Amino acid sequence: MVALARVVGDDHTIIYIQDVLVVTKYQHNGIGSYLLQAILEEYKDIRQVLLLTKNIKNTIDFYERNGLTDVNNLDLVSFMK
Repeated sequence: MVALARVVGDDHTIIYIQDVLVVTKYQHNGIGSYLLQAILEEYKDIRQVLLLTKNIKNTIDFYERNGLTDVNNLDLVSFMK
């Protein structure tokens, strides 16, 4: 296995993208983007799509290139325990 993507949600109003993981030597080949775009297409009618990830430039750039927006740019706040 070279990649994995997991989604948790209710299939109606919210999904949480749990993981988009690609083995390091296979990164930068479009696999992660393909998986993420497949998720976004599958759940295109879901009102809230959430993802929590590390604050690393490459990771942020990847998700922004694929159409996600940092919650700090949306006048939102997030909480975690």
